[in-house]
Amino acid sequence: MHVTGSLRRSSARVAVLVVGFLLLSGIALPGAATAAAAHCPKPRVTYSQSGGETTQFGWLLAPGFNGTNDRGVLQYNVVGGQVICDSLTLSNPSSHAVTVRIYPADAYNIAEGGAFAFTAFGYEPKGVGTWVKLPVAKVTVPAGRAARIPIVVRVPKNASPGDATGGVVARDTKVRQGKSVGGAAVGVRAGVGVRLYAKVAGLARPQLSLTKLTLHLKGGFRSRLLGAGSATVSYRVSNTGNVRLSPQSSGKVTTRTKSYKLAKHEFRELLPGSQPIVVKEKVTGLRWGSLTGRVRAKVTVSAAGAQSVTREVTVWQVPWLALVALGVLLLLAAGFWFLGRHRNGVPAATLTAEDATADVPDPVAH
Repeated sequence: MHVTGSLRRSSARVAVLVVGFLLLSGIALPGAATAAAAHCPKPRVTYSQSGGETTQFGWLLAPGFNGTNDRGVLQYNVVGGQVICDSLTLSNPSSHAVTVRIYPADAYNIAEGGAFAFTAFGYEPKGVGTWVKLPVAKVTVPAGRAARIPIVVRVPKNASPGDATGGVVARDTKVRQGKSVGGAAVGVRAGVGVRLYAKVAGLARPQLSLTKLTLHLKGGFRSRLLGAGSATVSYRVSNTGNVRLSPQSSGKVTTRTKSYKLAKHEFRELLPGSQPIVVKEKVTGLRWGSLTGRVRAKVTVSAAGAQSVTREVTVWQVPWLALVALGVLLLLAAGFWFLGRHRNGVPAATLTAEDATADVPDPVAH
């Protein structure tokens, strides 16, 4: 009995320690998620004095104060089924009221350059945007005031392990006058987003992909005779794992006589499952080095925590100038040979009987 009681008390202590560790780590147990949801206050927008923070648009959307420190993003460590209650602050230190539409959004990388972006207003989210619940779709903030907007993040029970990214976007309802371009008036509709990063518990799998590497030599008659003056290298970089990565790419183009370094491209934040990032780069000064033989492009993509990927592509350049020069030399040689033969000899078939006996001496009688 004494041993059994000790074991039970020890098990209870271990259980308390495990639960405490998970909560301190920001990871909630599945059973605790329901309790967290039950204790969320009734969602209601409240107002206070604006703190003065703003943007070029005169207002700012930011994560709400969580009692410890200011945050630049919403960031959580979660498990499937967890519910998180949080808030956003919409500050308006300007001298006029501001009305915005507020909506949850998915995040993605723009194909050209890989910049971070949110899905547009009216787009139905399919990822993290579906996790976020807002109490209102439109908020009006009086001048000099700030609105506290509660949000609820419900992580699906079947959420895949790894990093999930989305956010909340506030979009001005008015189109304001911007700077004219070429004499034409330009309207600007302001939008400010807050990023939401959720790390779902499970196996992390960082992985990069490098595809569609191509090397194109500038064509034309001149390049065929003197070599291509420039080449264009293009490829696509993807995050095929489940962890956010900050990769960089580098490479070189090698001709028969010289190597040319490609520019180093750095992608600040490549999201898992986002569309491939297209990279195109022009290399100049090849000329005579690309006249004959092969031209090769080699590109490597790497990121901390992920295995680097290297790809190569080769283009063979036909030496048209050498072939044309060889052909001309052969034609000249054949022409000189033919002319020389006609100058130095006469065909025997054209000799007559008189020509054949012209040099024979008359017989002399003895």
